[in-house]
Amino acid sequence: MKSEEKRWWTVRQLAAHYGVSVRNVYQAIDAGRLVAHRFGAGFGAIRVSDSHRIAWEESSRQEAAARAATPGGWEAPACRQLWNEGGESA
Repeated sequence: MKSEEKRWWTVRQLAAHYGVSVRNVYQAIDAGRLVAHRFGAGFGAIRVSDSHRIAWEESSRQEAAARAATPGGWEAPACRQLWNEGGESA
């Protein structure tokens, strides 16, 4: 089955599809970057629609392109604070 034909994705399926950890997918959901739907009572089941998966993928590409276009865009924020403008440790 092609991924375009799939209507709903589990968190594990998304993680395997993109080669990331399950935790990364949950973090995207918690941060509001990936829309997920909960079915059932209690813990229930979490599913992501194909349209939301595609939107998340596109926004991730745009964020990556913006970071790549910015000098030092791939550095973690905490690392930036450790170095002053001259490249010496703070």
